[in-house]
Amino acid sequence: MHDSQDTTAWQQHLAGAPLVKPIPTDRLPRAPRLVEPLVCAVPLSEAAQRELIGADGTLAADLPMAALAALLLRYTGETDLIIGQVDEELTVPRLPVHGDTRIGDLRATAVRAIKDAAVVGAVDGAELLRLCETDGAATQAPCHGLIAIRPGDKPGHHADRHTESELHYADIVVVLQLVRGRPRAALVGNAALYERGTVNRLAKHLGGMLEAMVGVADDRTVSVLPLLDSAERGQILLGWNDTEEEVDPRPVHELIAGFARSTPDAPAVVHEGATTTFAELESGANRMANHLVSLGTTPGSNVGVFMERCPESLLTQLAIWKAGATAVLLDPEYPTERLAFMLQDSAAVAVVSKQHLAAVLPLDEGGARPVVLVDRHATTWQSAPDTDPAGPIDDESISHVAYTSGSTGVPKAVLLRHGPLRNTVHVLIRECEITAGSRGTWLCSPGFGLVEVDCFPVLAAGAVVHIPDPTVAASPEQQRDWLVDTGITHTLQLTAMAERLWTLPWPAECALRSMRIAGERVRAWPPPELPYTVLNVYGSAEANVVTTCDLTTTAAALTGDERAARMPPIGRPVANVRTYVLDERREPVPPGVLGELYISGESLSRGYLNRPDANTEKFLDNPLADDPYPVLYRSGDVARYWPDGVIEIVGRIDDETKVRGYRVHLGEVESVLAAQPGVRQCAVLAREDTPGYRRLVAYIEPDPVAPPQVRVLRGELARRLPPYMLPAAYVVDQLPTTANGKIDRAVLAPPPRTRPDLETPYQEPTTALEHRVGELLSEVLGIDEIGVLDEFFDLGGDSLRAMRLLSGLQQELDVSLTMADLFRAPTVHGIAQVIEAARHGAESHALVHDAANRYQPFPLTGAQRQLWRVRGNRPGPAEVYEWRRDWLDVDRFTAAWTEVVARHDSLRTVVRASGEQVALREGPPPEVVDLGVLSEPEALARVAEARADLRDTAEPHVLRLNLLPDGSVVVQLAVSPLTVDLDSAHRVLLPELATAYEEPGTVEAPAITFRDYAQSSLAKWAEADADGGAERSGPCPSGGVRAHLVELPVSVFDGLRGRAETAAATPADAIVAALHDVLAETDLGWLTGDQELTPLAVLAGLRVAGHPQVAALVGGFAGSRPVELADGGPTFAERARAVPDRLADRVPARCAVQIGVAVDGPPPGRAQADPVTAVVACGAFAVVDVRVVLDDDALRAHWTAPETADPTRVAALATAYRDRLTHLATDDAPWWEGVDAYNKSRPATPGRTP
Repeated sequence: MHDSQDTTAWQQHLAGAPLVKPIPTDRLPRAPRLVEPLVCAVPLSEAAQRELIGADGTLAADLPMAALAALLLRYTGETDLIIGQVDEELTVPRLPVHGDTRIGDLRATAVRAIKDAAVVGAVDGAELLRLCETDGAATQAPCHGLIAIRPGDKPGHHADRHTESELHYADIVVVLQLVRGRPRAALVGNAALYERGTVNRLAKHLGGMLEAMVGVADDRTVSVLPLLDSAERGQILLGWNDTEEEVDPRPVHELIAGFARSTPDAPAVVHEGATTTFAELESGANRMANHLVSLGTTPGSNVGVFMERCPESLLTQLAIWKAGATAVLLDPEYPTERLAFMLQDSAAVAVVSKQHLAAVLPLDEGGARPVVLVDRHATTWQSAPDTDPAGPIDDESISHVAYTSGSTGVPKAVLLRHGPLRNTVHVLIRECEITAGSRGTWLCSPGFGLVEVDCFPVLAAGAVVHIPDPTVAASPEQQRDWLVDTGITHTLQLTAMAERLWTLPWPAECALRSMRIAGERVRAWPPPELPYTVLNVYGSAEANVVTTCDLTTTAAALTGDERAARMPPIGRPVANVRTYVLDERREPVPPGVLGELYISGESLSRGYLNRPDANTEKFLDNPLADDPYPVLYRSGDVARYWPDGVIEIVGRIDDETKVRGYRVHLGEVESVLAAQPGVRQCAVLAREDTPGYRRLVAYIEPDPVAPPQVRVLRGELARRLPPYMLPAAYVVDQLPTTANGKIDRAVLAPPPRTRPDLETPYQEPTTALEHRVGELLSEVLGIDEIGVLDEFFDLGGDSLRAMRLLSGLQQELDVSLTMADLFRAPTVHGIAQVIEAARHGAESHALVHDAANRYQPFPLTGAQRQLWRVRGNRPGPAEVYEWRRDWLDVDRFTAAWTEVVARHDSLRTVVRASGEQVALREGPPPEVVDLGVLSEPEALARVAEARADLRDTAEPHVLRLNLLPDGSVVVQLAVSPLTVDLDSAHRVLLPELATAYEEPGTVEAPAITFRDYAQSSLAKWAEADADGGAERSGPCPSGGVRAHLVELPVSVFDGLRGRAETAAATPADAIVAALHDVLAETDLGWLTGDQELTPLAVLAGLRVAGHPQVAALVGGFAGSRPVELADGGPTFAERARAVPDRLADRVPARCAVQIGVAVDGPPPGRAQADPVTAVVACGAFAVVDVRVVLDDDALRAHWTAPETADPTRVAALATAYRDRLTHLATDDAPWWEGVDAYNKSRPATPGRTP
C-alpha cells in the first residue's frame, strides 16, 4: 500500500475521469465481477515488429498504447481513456484522443502519458479499485484497457499466465513479449463478457491499427485508420446487401383492383359491423376518382384525406391514386393551426372528409378548395362513372404526403413514392405470409405514413382489413380480446402497445400468426410462449420499410444472457434495399462499432416537400462505389452490426426522438416554447427516468420580471402542437450552461421528486388509508412528499399516470375506481373518501333480492316523486330514442329486446294514479311497421309522426321497428323517465341490447331489482331530500315539440376531455358549465315569457356511485338540480370544477333549460350501442331539454323545445353552444381567462341583450 501522499497524487491524476465505457459486450456483466481469460494472437507485420523494439532492445509500450487508444476510440467513442500498464509495476496512463488527432500526435501523447503515470508512481490493484470507486463486487473495470509487457520467455510460454488478475482492471488486455528476440502480441479478452469471435476480431483490428501507424505520414488522423480489410469490407458492403429481387410491376391500387375482378364479393374492409367488399371498394374508388377529376384534380396534384380510420379513408386514397394524384394524410386529432399549415404547404386542390369533421376543418375563406364529404355528398360522388380514370402512375409518382416533426418549429412533409410502396407490399406479403384468407387490421393513426405498412399489404394480398373501435384500439386488454374474437391473423402495432400486449395471457389456439411492430425502438424481447411470430419492421417516412427481423426466431436462438446483453435488433435489409452503418467519414464500420445508419435502394422517398435544405442534408449523392443506387439517405439513427450482419439501433444521432411511436423533433417543441412570453431560454428532453415510460420534459429559465405560468404554457403548446408532442413535466429554474454559453443539456436533472410550489398548503395524511394512497401517488408521480389536499394534476399527473394510479389502487387496495372518480376527487383525501364510500356501499349496503314480493306495488323513490309531482301526477310524456340501422335481423333484434326486458323489471313497471309503481310480469311486444311499400319521403314522414305519437304512450315502454323502402330500419324506443333515466338508457339499456343482439344470452341478469333498491335504506340515503322542494305545477305543457341536433366530432370531445383533465374537471362538468355560460350571456325572455324561471338545471344521477348491484340496474335514479355558477370562479376552469358543489339541494318546479349528460362508456363486456341520432326529451322540468350523448361517431347535443318557441332562436342557441364547446376543446385560453376577456374575443351569442 502507498502512503497518503501517493494516494493524493493518484486522486489528482484520475480526477474527473469518466466512468469506463467498455467495448460493446456479448454478455451482460455480473456481480460479483467474473473474469476468465480468452487469448487470441494479434497479427504483427514485419514493420510493426521492428517498431515495437526500442533502441535498447526492449519492448516499447507507446506504439501499442496509441494503437489500443485508437481502437477504443473507434469502438466506443470515448475520448478520455484510462489505459493501465503493467511492466513490473502497475501504472495507469491517461490519454486524450479524438478522431481528428494526428497519428504522430497520438504517439507523442502516449509517450507523455506513460511518463506522467510513472511520475505519479505505481499503484497496487486494490488501491486502483478503490480510487476508481469500485470494489470486489463491482461489475465495472476501472480501466478501458491494459498493456502488459512480459519479460522475454521461452517458446511455448502462455500469454495468459498473469492475465487473469490483470483482467480485474480491464476487460481487454494486450500482452507483449519477446520470444527469441522477436516481439509477439496477444489480445486477452474477458470470456465472461466476450465471445471468441469478438476477441479474435478485436485482435485482428488491433494488428491493423499497429500496421497502419507504422511507416505512414504522421499527419494522418486517427479517423482515417482502416479497421476493415478488403474481405470484411466486401462482406459488409456487398455480402450483407445482396437483396436484389423481382417485384410485381403493378402499382398497389391495381393489385387491389385485380381482386375486385377475381373475388368481387370477398370482404375488403370490416368496420363497425359493416363489410365493404373488394367490388364495392373498387367501384367506390372509381366513382370518387372521377368525381375528384371533375372538381379539378389532375395527375400530380395533392388531395387531402381528413378522416378517422374508416373504409371511406381507404377508398379515398385508392381513388386519389386512380386519378394520378397524391393523398395528403391529415389526422383529425391535430390542432387546427397545424392542419391549416399542412393544407397550405401541400397546396391541396381538394379535401375529402366527413360531415362530423367539417366543423374542425380549416378552409380558405374564399372556398377555392373543394371539400367532398363522403357521407353528406354521397349521392353526388356515387353518381360519377364506375370506370377507372387510369391517371398516369409510375414508381417515381408520389403516393402519400405524410407530415412529420420539423426542427424549425413547423412540420415537414415527406413525399412517399409508389415504387417503395410497391416494394413494401411485396416484402410484407412474403415475410408475413399474408394470403387472401388472412385477416389484418388498421390500428395506426390516419395521419401516419405507417398506413402503407399497416393495411395496404393486407388489401394487396386480397385479404380483409378489420378496423376496431378507438376504445378497443387504445386498451391492451380490449384489443387482445378483439384480436382473438375477430380471428385476426396479421396485425401491425406500435411498439408501446405491442410491448403491453406481450405481457397479457394469450390463448394457445389464437388465430393470430404474425404481429408486425413499428414506431419507436423496441426495448424488450417478446416472450417465447406467445402463440404468434413478432416481426420488427424498421423504417421511416423517408425510407419506408428498410429492414425486418423475426424477433421470435432470433430470441429463440439466443441464450438468456445474450438476450439480456442485446437490444432487439431491426434485422437485415429487405428486398431491393441496402443498409450501411458508417462512420463520420461515411466508411463502413465493423460489427459492434457504433455508426450512423444509411440507406439506399427502392425504399427511399423523393424527399421533403418545399425543404431543399433538408433534402440536401438527408438525401446525399451516394459515395459508395459498389452501390448502384444514386441516393444515400442519412437515417440519423445510431446503429451497429451484430457479427452475422443483423443491425441493432441504439439511439438517435441528433435530438430527434420517438414518444409512444410518434417521431418528435425536440427542436420543434423548443421553438414553440421559446416563443412564449416570460420564457428566457428553454430546452426539451425526452426522458425515461421510469423504465418503459418515456416523456418529454421542458426546462424553462424564466424572465425574472415576468415569469410565465406553467398552466398558460401548457395551454399554448396544446393549441399549437399535437398531444404526443406536449411536455409531461415542466422544470422552471436557471439553466446550466457550458463554457461557450450554450445550455448544458447533459447535466439537466430529472424533474425533482420534491413537492412543487402549490397554492394549497401542505397537510399530512391522518389515516392509514390516506398514507397508503399517498404512497401510491408518490410512486406514480415520482414525488416524495404529497399533501392530502394536493391535486393529482397540479403535481404533474397525466392520463397515462392516472391509469397507472388506478391500476395500483386495484392491485394494492382491491378497489376499482374510474377516471371520472379521479377527476372528481383528485387528492389523497378525496380518493380515500371515494374508496371508503365504495367499500361502505359494497360491504355495508349489500342488497338482498326480495323474490316473494317482486311483483307487489311499492312507493316511488324521492327522485321519482319529484318528477311525478312536476308532471301533475301522471306518467307521460315518454322520452323517445331513435337510431337507424342499414340492415337489421328483425327476429333476432326482437328476441334480444325480449331478453333485456326480462332482465330489468323497470322496463315492465307502470305507475298507478295513486303514485305507486308495480312491475308487470310481461311487457308489451315490439311493434314492427313495414313501410316498404311507401316512397322514401312518405316513409320518413310516417317515422316522424310515430315519434310524436310515442311521447303519449301509456305503456311502460314501446319499441317500434320501422322497415324502410331501402332495407334499412329505424328503431324507436319510448320509455318513461320515471322508470328509465338518461344514464340507465345509455350506460346500461342500449349497450345490453346491442350485446344481446350480437351475443345472445351472454349478459347476466342483475342480482337485484329496482324494487329491491327502492325499498332499501340505501336508496333513501342516496336520494335524501330529492323531492323536498319540488312543487306541483300542474300538468306538463301540452302541444308538439321540435327537436334540434348539433354534433361535434369525437376528436373535438377528446380535446375537451384533455383540457378538462388539465383543469381537474370532468368532461361532463365542462359540458354543463359551457351551457351555463352561454345561457348567462343570453336574454331568455323569448323562451320564458313572463315566468321567472331558473336558467339551468342538471339532470343528476342519484344512484350510489360504485355500488356494483345498483350500477347494473335500469331505473329512474335521476333528479333535477338547478345549478348556479356565477360565484364559481372567474375562470371557466374554476366554474367547471365547481359544478358538483353548486347543484342546489331543493328543486323548483320548472327551469328554462335542463341538461342531461351521458359521456361514460358501457361497462366492460358490453357491446357498443348504435349511435342514437334523435332524442326527444319529456319537457317536465324545463321549457327546453338538452341531452348531450357521446358515442363512437360524435358528441351529440339533442335539443327538445316546444313548437311555440322560435325555432330560429333555438337553433341559434344550440349552434352557439356547439361553438362554445368547440372553442373550449381546441383552445386553452377560454379555460383560464376571465369571462369578460373571453367575451371580447368572441362574437355575441344570439339573443343576447345589447
